[in-house]
Amino acid sequence: MPGIPLAVAVRTTLRADARSAAAARRFVADVLLQRGFPDGCIADAILLTSEAVTYAIDLGGSAIGVQVAAEPCMSRVEVHLLDRANAAGISSIPEPPSGTRLQVIQALAEAWGVEPEGPRARFIWFELRG
Repeated sequence: MPGIPLAVAVRTTLRADARSAAAARRFVADVLLQRGFPDGCIADAILLTSEAVTYAIDLGGSAIGVQVAAEPCMSRVEVHLLDRANAAGISSIPEPPSGTRLQVIQALAEAWGVEPEGPRARFIWFELRG
């Protein structure tokens, strides 16, 4: 998996409903703000978190886990589908329009991907320089 070693990760678990994207945005913003990231980087992280969480909820319909790891110049956000039975659909990047969320992530992130997590589950991750 691409990426750099990062500081200790901070995690939260959210329900699969429309309010989870807002909760995930606040969580990621708070972590990055506490670690001194610039406003522009936090704004990008908020947008990408919203896209990744909404995409995961649309595909999986399960609870999701959001993890943030940050060092002085790099942050990594991961969105995990916690109900592995429902996560199989995220194994490939769909064509637009359902892939539009991933296209936003691809356009703004330093690096990103969809990774396997066990035989059926996947998680979405992205990295931003701060």
